[in-house]
Amino acid sequence: MDFSPRRWIGTALVLTAVFLGAVSLHVERVAGWSIFILCFAVGSVGGLAMMWARHQLYEKWDRTPRKHRTILIVLAIPVVMLISIASNYGKPDATFNIVGTVVCICLALALWGCYRLFSALLDRLAIRFGRR
Repeated sequence: MDFSPRRWIGTALVLTAVFLGAVSLHVERVAGWSIFILCFAVGSVGGLAMMWARHQLYEKWDRTPRKHRTILIVLAIPVVMLISIASNYGKPDATFNIVGTVVCICLALALWGCYRLFSALLDRLAIRFGRR
């Protein structure tokens, strides 16, 4: 178990966010303090579980080879498009929503490509200027 200050700060932020969320919804006025405490307990457990799951996912993602990560991302694109088409089927604004999904995917891929290019450029600059 990691007891670093970063972990404690993350835990405190989750608990603070859950508390402020429950207070801003005025749960105690609507249903009483028992529901407020229940919401706080359930939200805290859920938030802390989310932090743990995210940490586990990031560790596995970092250990995955770059080739496999790229394949997973490329395979996720048709899945997102199929979900978008299926969820918008028969709706009057389906075309707008699907075009919005395509634009978001293209923007995300462009940002990912720019990140890869800029990262490679900075790595080469660091190697070149690091020798001096």
